[in-house]
Amino acid sequence: DGIVEVPDGVTANLRFQIYRASSVGNVTPVGSPYTFTLTAAGATSHSFSFSFQDENVAPGSYTYSVQLVPGTTTSDDGVRVSNATLSVTAIQG
Repeated sequence: DGIVEVPDGVTANLRFQIYRASSVGNVTPVGSPYTFTLTAAGATSHSFSFSFQDENVAPGSYTYSVQLVPGTTTSDDGVRVSNATLSVTAIQG
């Protein structure tokens, strides 16, 4: 979950990717990037969330992160992402 703040008249195209890092340092993208696109007609903020299921993961210890990836563009530096949180639920099958 998070909030994207976009100034008046600005176009934001943000691409977020979830990554899984193993305890031995291997980093793997999880799913495909999530894209948030907005052209603001007035200063605005929008909440957003997305989720993916990470399947067939070998037993072990992992760290998950979310990063902006190539393809992220804005027409102004005033775009901000705030209150971003990452929640992970692990279920051993």
